[in-house]
Amino acid sequence: MTMNTDRLEEMYTNVTRLQELLDSIYSDVRHSYDALDEHKGDIRYSLSLSYLSMSHQSYLEFKRIAYENGLATTEITPFFEGYEHYKHQLKEVITDKDANTSCLDSALRSFTDAKKNVAEFLSTWIKSVTR
Repeated sequence: MTMNTDRLEEMYTNVTRLQELLDSIYSDVRHSYDALDEHKGDIRYSLSLSYLSMSHQSYLEFKRIAYENGLATTEITPFFEGYEHYKHQLKEVITDKDANTSCLDSALRSFTDAKKNVAEFLSTWIKSVTR
C-alpha cells in the first residue's frame, strides 16, 4: 500500500516538525537540568521549572502530532516514557530540595538515549521517502 502524494507531503511536513520539536524539547530539558548546577539558592529551582514548562509545551505538541499521524510507534513511545520519568525526577529534586541528583542524572541519560533513537527514527523515515 502506498501513500498518495498529498498525504506523503503532509507526513513529510509533520515528521520535519517533529524533528524541530524534538530539538526544542531536548534543549529545554538540558537547560532545566543545567539550571540546578549553574545557579545558587532557590532561583535555580524557579529557572529549572521554567525550562521544564517550556519543554512541556513542545512535548505536548510533539505528542499530538505523533499520535494524529500514527507515528506513536515502538520507536517513539520510549521517548514519551523517558520524558515523563525525567519530569517526575526533576519535580522530586525540586520539591525535596534534594542535593543528591543521582536519580535525576540517570533519568536524563535515559531521556537522552531515547531522544537519540527518535532522532534516528525520524531521520530514517525522511530518507526513506525522499529517495
